[in-house]
Amino acid sequence: MSRHPVTKWAQRSDRVFLTIELPDAKDVKLNLKPEGHFNFSAKGSDDLPYEFDLKLFDAVNVEVLIYRSCCLQESKAVVAPRTICYLIKKMSASGG
Repeated sequence: MSRHPVTKWAQRSDRVFLTIELPDAKDVKLNLKPEGHFNFSAKGSDDLPYEFDLKLFDAVNVEVLIYRSCCLQESKAVVAPRTICYLIKKMSASGG
């Protein structure tokens, strides 16, 4: 059975920010679908599987690049030593 990592999120009118706290994550898999379905899976430092699914409110831009660094820039997923940060662009800017 998999565990759920600590996850934080915030949003603005044009983007969603996800921060997944999982130190020393291995085999990180991020899957984002245009209709707004996000899936995460990885192994933690304890070699146990962690995963979760998240349904976003609306459609999103799935053209995102993944980098291994500590610098988060627009439209990128960052796999850092202690966290995974994902900035998701919304297809249309809205308050919701």
